[in-house]
Amino acid sequence: MKIYLVRHGETDWNNEKRLQGWADISLNAKGVKEAEEVAEKLKNVHFDDAFCSDLERAEVTAETILKGRDIEVQMDPRLRELGFGPLEGTLYNDARTDESQPLHELFVHPDKYVPEFGGEPLNYLSARAEAFQLSTLDMIQAKNPDATILVVSHGIFIRDMLTRVGGFSYDDFWKLPVGNCSIAVLSYDGKQLKIEEMGEKVTEWLV
Repeated sequence: MKIYLVRHGETDWNNEKRLQGWADISLNAKGVKEAEEVAEKLKNVHFDDAFCSDLERAEVTAETILKGRDIEVQMDPRLRELGFGPLEGTLYNDARTDESQPLHELFVHPDKYVPEFGGEPLNYLSARAEAFQLSTLDMIQAKNPDATILVVSHGIFIRDMLTRVGGFSYDDFWKLPVGNCSIAVLSYDGKQLKIEEMGEKVTEWLV
């Protein structure tokens, strides 16, 4: 099985460098264009199934990629971004540079981040991803080992999956190539996920 793992297009909060989490922010004009460009890149890829987060920015990205195809996008809340509770909307740079900021640890040591104020721990997100793998992906792989599926999700969700699947250090979490509408290709044999294609890691911190 092949899995095309795509991050949603840009939103105004991405442009403003704000943490979105579960806030349902729409794509902006640039984000719509990015989704259309991914659709063009993937126009010759046949998808057997398609899944996306139940947040609008992921849904619209997925539907744009699949426009004109006879395939229904299935929304799955397990593919949502990490939840930040009342801290959603926090500026990335404030969280990254201010040691007193409740989200600071997420940007310094993501695997040691302990949320405050109703936020979601990173291992909860990992558990959601593993549940999606063990139910949905396993079911598809058992029926059709040669299936190709589209999964549209969010930055932290995709980074966490690539970190775990690729065996990367969490020190490089924010340097993985997961910009808006990035594409990573994974393979799955029913036992192990592997990264088949991914952009080069970057030297600068990337949100």
